[in-house]
Amino acid sequence: MKMSEKSGAWTTEYLAKAAAEGRLAPNPGLMRGILDMFSEVGMGSVIDFGAGVGEYVKQLQRHGFQVTGYDGAEGCDVLSKGL
Repeated sequence: MKMSEKSGAWTTEYLAKAAAEGRLAPNPGLMRGILDMFSEVGMGSVIDFGAGVGEYVKQLQRHGFQVTGYDGAEGCDVLSKGL
């Protein structure tokens, strides 16, 4: 995702445009592959480094996985809080 060069944070404008275009939503095929693989190996806990705004974190949590997401961008430091 494009970040503001000044602050290293995603700009509100960029996030609004990306959300409107559906670019923040997880890729359905990739998500299905991740769910299948994690289920197959019996994975229950996941750490997502570079989690962005946490869309994959939320999807995995909805499917019963314990997930913590981290991202270095401003406002995305620890995504698991409140999810």
